[in-house]
Amino acid sequence: MTRGGSLGMSMKKIFQKYNKFSEYLLYLLVLILPFQTRWIIKPAQLNGGYFEYETISLYVVDVLLILLTGMIIYSRFFLDKKIKKTKSNLLWLLIGGIEMMVFISLLLSSNFIFSLFIYARFLLALSLFWILSNFEYVRKKLLIILIISMTVQSILGIFQFQSGISPACTYTGMASHTSEDPGASVVEVEGKRFLRAYGSFDHPNIFGGFLTLGLLIIFLHLLQRNKPKTNQLATLFKKLLPENNQKTTSYIICYMLRVTCYVLCVTALFFTFSRASWIAFASGLLTILFLSIIRRDLKIQKIILQNILIVGIIFYSLFIPYQDLVITRFSQAERIEIKSTDERMNHFAEAKTVIKNNWLFGVGIGNYSNYISEEIDNKKEVWQYQPVHNVFMLIWAEIGLIGLIFFIGILQVIFSHIIKKRKKKNSLSVYKLGILVALLVLMMFDHWLWSLHFGVFWFWFVLGLL
Repeated sequence: MTRGGSLGMSMKKIFQKYNKFSEYLLYLLVLILPFQTRWIIKPAQLNGGYFEYETISLYVVDVLLILLTGMIIYSRFFLDKKIKKTKSNLLWLLIGGIEMMVFISLLLSSNFIFSLFIYARFLLALSLFWILSNFEYVRKKLLIILIISMTVQSILGIFQFQSGISPACTYTGMASHTSEDPGASVVEVEGKRFLRAYGSFDHPNIFGGFLTLGLLIIFLHLLQRNKPKTNQLATLFKKLLPENNQKTTSYIICYMLRVTCYVLCVTALFFTFSRASWIAFASGLLTILFLSIIRRDLKIQKIILQNILIVGIIFYSLFIPYQDLVITRFSQAERIEIKSTDERMNHFAEAKTVIKNNWLFGVGIGNYSNYISEEIDNKKEVWQYQPVHNVFMLIWAEIGLIGLIFFIGILQVIFSHIIKKRKKKNSLSVYKLGILVALLVLMMFDHWLWSLHFGVFWFWFVLGLL
């Protein structure tokens, strides 16, 4: 072999190791994404109290994503390995449009420094979407990491509900919560308080949204998986087991692990007592079932009905001992539920006022609560200054009508891309509509997918997988 040929082979190995390192960095990012480990650079104050929504923090996830983005950009323009284009030009034009409107709103914000920080976070989230859309990685490995992450969070969430305590941990970014804390998210029945499952998140609704979309992503992957012989987890067990009956035993163990993880995640979803998450999860499953009926796909109908049956059994088994808590969440009989409903209605009224006065360009990205305090009502308690519980209204209020149109356009392009697959008889991509429907439900009932660090990253992560 010539010297030039040897050098070429050596460089190829270097490129392969470089891209392999980038790939595993992506898996690590997915693993730690739910943890809120951060350095609080500038804590925010509003009306004399600590205000989370305007606190400037640097998260470990941010550092990893900056590093990963830099490495993949270098690979894209200098090594040109393991990069592919998968998303349409129209989609990227719309993403560019919403980015432009975010930047314009930043210039109009009364809290420029914080809005600049939120703009940087938005760009980082877009980079995660770009990586998932363009960088080659082993999807099965990424989903296995996601399952591990969800299972760890589920075990933590079940412990929190059963014990009534969520211990603080600096290394995972967890704050302390107990069922007796005045500001904790609880379900109250006849004066008795039950702590809802938080996981490592800031609120049970975020935990519920994470589990809802994660479960649907994993479920769709199982629908599209290859023949059992390609199952990597089963292959690992085959190597660890005796030669006799290796294949049967390894797949039984693999199946039992998968079922265990599924049961834990669904149980934790129940203990979040997040109504929006329950409705979103049910909507996603029913959308997949409806599509399978339309497509006359008996195999998928059988699998989805089995799944619905399993979820139904788990929820019913938990409903029996905790039926008072579930009924309370859907009724207006208890003080906390009445208070929650009244607050949401007040937030909607405030949002209408903000939109009416700033309908074209908005008040500035991340500046919603600050605007409420400065222009509408500056006498409320700090915890009462929350974004409106609807992503679409919040986007309109912060970056204006044009920004909202770009945002809806992004969802429409992804919807159209998925729906085009319906004509392909053997394609299962159309069932991704179940995830999109669940995502829309969550956005209709809450704000965290736009307003909070994890929510922004999780939103673009999910879109990147569609």
